[in-house]
Amino acid sequence: MTTETRDSVRDIREILSLKGLDCNRSSWLQRIEEVTEAEVERALSTTPGSYTLDKLVALVSPAAERYIEPMAQASRRLTIQRFGRTIRLYAPLYLSNHCINGCLYCGFSCSSKTRRVRLTIDEAVDEAKVIACEGFRDLLLVSSEDRKFISADYLCELAGISMLNFTHSAQRPTTTKDC
Repeated sequence: MTTETRDSVRDIREILSLKGLDCNRSSWLQRIEEVTEAEVERALSTTPGSYTLDKLVALVSPAAERYIEPMAQASRRLTIQRFGRTIRLYAPLYLSNHCINGCLYCGFSCSSKTRRVRLTIDEAVDEAKVIACEGFRDLLLVSSEDRKFISADYLCELAGISMLNFTHSAQRPTTTKDC
């Protein structure tokens, strides 16, 4: 583990500790089991889409079980309010899988033995064109934490060039000849 990764882990542990989230599993289970229906009702009466730790604990507790249908309905209303009745598909464009972090769950982890790749601007633009020709209108730029290569300037330049392939204008490839 690199020094920078160790420092990140230490920072995360400090944050969890300050928020009281570093407790052991049994204390969390006890806390969730102690939630009352009144606490669940109070959590449900707050503004949908805003959360506190206490609200989340109440909503995932056994006391909330009889409120699942009202929670599902509120969730549906909030989803429609925020996103409408459409589904948008984003095509991911992986820019780099070099990473300084050692997250256990992630395939980009610095401890992973996977082959590492970094796309230049030209390579990323070529990949974006292929994605646009497949009919995707939305592009999701994905990168690990690769500070030495993926900079704000890199992302701005790439976004500026790639936008030409993902607008609703005449600039977007419309024929297979363009693809």
